[in-house]
Amino acid sequence: MRKLKGKLYKFLFCKIAFLCCLSGASYAGTIHVPGDYSTIKAAVSNASPGDVIIIAPGTYRENGININKKLTITSRYYTTKDTKYINQTVIDGGRATVFETINGKGVNVEISGLKFTNASKPIIVNDLVTIKNNIFSDNGGDAISFESDGYGYVGYNTIENTSDDGIDVDGRRGYYTIEHNMILNNGDDGIEIRLYRYAGPTIKYAINNNTLSGNSEDGIQLIDYSDVSDRVFSIFNNVIVNNAMAGVGCMPDGNTLENYGGSYMKERVYLYHNTIVGNVVGITGADNMIALNNIIANNKNVGVKRAKTDSVVGYSIFYNNGEHIKDSITDNGILLNVVPKYDSNYHLLDGSPCIDKGTAYFVWHSDVVLNIPSSSYKGSSPDLGAKESGSSTEPPKNQAPTVNAGSLEVIYDPTDYLTLGGQVSDDGLPDDTLETFWSMVSGPGTVTFSDPRDTNATATFSKQGTYKLKLTANDGELEASDTITVRYVEDGDGDTVTVAAPNTVPFEAEDYAWLVGTAKKVSDADASGGTAITAPEGMGDWAYAEYSLIVTEENYPYYLWVRAKGSDAGSNSLSVSFLEEPAITVATSSDGAYSWIKLPKSLSAPPGNRPLIIKAAEDGVTWDKAIITTDPSYDPRSIVTTIYALDVSIAQGDDDVEEKNSGGMRMSSSDLELVVDSGIIQNIGLRFNSLDIPSGAIITKAYIQFTTDEISFDETTLMIKGEASNNATPFVGSKGNVSSRLRTVAKVSWNPAAWDIRGESGQDQQTPDITSIVQEIINQPGWAANNAMVFIISGTGRRLAESFEGATNHGDLNKAPKLHIEYSKIQDFSL
Repeated sequence: MRKLKGKLYKFLFCKIAFLCCLSGASYAGTIHVPGDYSTIKAAVSNASPGDVIIIAPGTYRENGININKKLTITSRYYTTKDTKYINQTVIDGGRATVFETINGKGVNVEISGLKFTNASKPIIVNDLVTIKNNIFSDNGGDAISFESDGYGYVGYNTIENTSDDGIDVDGRRGYYTIEHNMILNNGDDGIEIRLYRYAGPTIKYAINNNTLSGNSEDGIQLIDYSDVSDRVFSIFNNVIVNNAMAGVGCMPDGNTLENYGGSYMKERVYLYHNTIVGNVVGITGADNMIALNNIIANNKNVGVKRAKTDSVVGYSIFYNNGEHIKDSITDNGILLNVVPKYDSNYHLLDGSPCIDKGTAYFVWHSDVVLNIPSSSYKGSSPDLGAKESGSSTEPPKNQAPTVNAGSLEVIYDPTDYLTLGGQVSDDGLPDDTLETFWSMVSGPGTVTFSDPRDTNATATFSKQGTYKLKLTANDGELEASDTITVRYVEDGDGDTVTVAAPNTVPFEAEDYAWLVGTAKKVSDADASGGTAITAPEGMGDWAYAEYSLIVTEENYPYYLWVRAKGSDAGSNSLSVSFLEEPAITVATSSDGAYSWIKLPKSLSAPPGNRPLIIKAAEDGVTWDKAIITTDPSYDPRSIVTTIYALDVSIAQGDDDVEEKNSGGMRMSSSDLELVVDSGIIQNIGLRFNSLDIPSGAIITKAYIQFTTDEISFDETTLMIKGEASNNATPFVGSKGNVSSRLRTVAKVSWNPAAWDIRGESGQDQQTPDITSIVQEIINQPGWAANNAMVFIISGTGRRLAESFEGATNHGDLNKAPKLHIEYSKIQDFSL
């Protein structure tokens, strides 16, 4: 295992070169500038992956350096830990970008121990980086700019007097740890994060132990967009003071200009143990913010504003704010109009009312949202604010390392490797030594690590399937570990099938979340939808599809039918496993003809996302369709079906509406702008009335048909969801009446082609199939014939469709948006 030396409470994003330098091993080369190459650019160009480039003291006027390999670029601080070398090793960017990492190539780059000045965006990040122990002073643009594929660690830097944001985060992958930075007097926000549309493994943002002061807009700004993305924020132990606008500002609909209105943002924000002082507004909140154990004082207008819906404010002290709390949900432990008593560095003074007034444990809406171990604070309870008071005469107790192996990762064949992004932190006890090691916990094959001691090692997988990897850290006395799940698959993007109860739910074989091994999706004229999954003959039996079932009811018995066939007597069995229980093997036909097979035992699961795996027990097996039912007597072989179709158009002006980014409603319009109007993103609401579809109907086809009102060519990406309601209520003019509605789990993405002919109502103006959304609405308890459905469209780009009012003006109501649905009233899945 690798031994690492370091400082107290350091965060280690370990790199082979860094670790080897400290341990005395020789895993990578060292290049000296100007000793080996006269310029940094030449050194980067000639370096080999894994090399360490050490820059001697001096001023280097360089820019335009693209980093397309794993490197450490640093000063003599790297080997000596003498901070004087940071100030003495200066890169003058000449008003241009100094470093830019290249996506897919500039991976695991470390930039440390340097001073950047006179650059425009000194560092642009397009992959995994570690940026630490640097000074950024008097630069243009953002000091550190994470682009869409950039992510990683930023720590122990001073970032001051840049003309835009100190740290700008636009990324949509990985993780972001921003800690122990001084972010001062920048021209816009201290930290700005845009929540661009994203679905996938949860992106975790840890923003802690920073000082954000004197920035010309917000200390930290979170900019929301119309969708709800898979992100979670932990903002803790920060001093956020004397910023020109908000200490922490949440902004709606892509807007970066602080208006103190707060946001409808649904992503969870944990806001703990911060000292927020001397801003215009302390916090402009959102719909899912947990604000606890904070000091909020001397903010000119408001301390906390608009922390509502699923948010809560509690266990905090408020003093000398223009107004302490406005339009927010509060809980216990709030102290009002009490002097917090701290010194000029915001350390608590003796006798401060903040001492021991926090909470270590908090439950909100049945979730444990705070659980602080007693070893992390000194008194009977945690203190309020960023800095825990007091000191102990006893030696500090060693705490186990903190380990984060990362979030779920997915790689697709033929790529069989993954660069890991583990995070390890420690308190430096007992002897400032730390060992780290990767290992495989479970998986169908073997895993080879480029260096198991490297938290950013590359893992190569021998066989497709699901692996669990463990990252372990040991400080010589105590050990801790964390695991990460890695899926190595043939195809899939995590699609789900909602299983309501009591009900009968069919799904196609190709509705898998993940396709693994030699399993292939093939055309098959005998399959119900023309497509099936097969394990090709002669390619082995490591072939399966994993289906992600969203179970909505508690512990119903479910019965599974599978329509399958074997090609001959030697290829005639499938195995089925649910919730990782032992697989059940069932025989298929052996004559090449499909037949229905019932699993011999029922399945049961608590609500949640539950895996169902259908696997070839022998090669040559094909499956076409599956049915899950709560009816033990149901038999798809004995039922005859009738298919019904209906078309329902928008029937009145307030059934197709636009909601602006401010939440304002436009109830009547001559067109529907999907979804950008005058440069501002909006939500579209469509309500279809009197849908004669009975409860229990099986939807076989559904789409919405639009008609072009104006020609538009912009690149457009739309997301369609339904309202999760058994009878959607009419739209009204109250603020946020579209975006505030509970949405379906099912969603459909639409990238419409250019609309280049006015009045056209064809395939280009037709949404993709939205069967999954309609079926989820029909499955809502209480659905009945002639009820109403609402669809909500969000996204980016612009297509202009006829509205009800526009169709009325043109004398042709057929141009209004139209919902087409086909369904079976009596269920038949035998074909």
